[in-house]
Amino acid sequence: MTPIAVYRHFPGDVEIPVRSHLRNRKLSKYFNRETAALVTCAAILLADREIPAATPFAYAMGQVEHEDYGLRTLGDGSRGPDDGFCPDAFIATGIANVSPLTQFKVLYNMPLCFVSIEHGLTGENAILYGTATSDVRSQVECMEPAGRVLLGAGHIHHDGSVDVGLALLEGETSRIPWDSDADVLRLLKAWAEA
Repeated sequence: MTPIAVYRHFPGDVEIPVRSHLRNRKLSKYFNRETAALVTCAAILLADREIPAATPFAYAMGQVEHEDYGLRTLGDGSRGPDDGFCPDAFIATGIANVSPLTQFKVLYNMPLCFVSIEHGLTGENAILYGTATSDVRSQVECMEPAGRVLLGAGHIHHDGSVDVGLALLEGETSRIPWDSDADVLRLLKAWAEA
């Protein structure tokens, strides 16, 4: 049994068309590129499918390479006369240089959260730090009693490009063609191409 999967690569110089996939387009201001890519993939994967709200969702992510969300500006604006950290400079200028929306873009669980919000998912969810298939498989197997699990993975590259995959796993996870040598993102890509 091969899962139903979607995989997308968005080059760094291309705007991700997430707004056309949102019921509430204003939410997009909270998205980083990975979140926008995952929400887009979820809309494509779930477009003609009804899934129960209790469907569990596991999302594997590696290190965010591209976006610094203004944190360098925060650090630079927080330097004192000796070039070290200065609490007064942090309060006066450092924090003022960072958008309040940054907090939504730097939290690792935001891609998962915004897909859950958009599709009304209230089931168990898990952010998995790292993309080793064996780790992700064991997490998914813990979620299996639901009979259906969403599994996603994403990666933002130094050039701003984003790779994201999402699959709907149904039935016994032991019957799914797991490739333990591939990371989850490559596995999702293979499932989408099958």
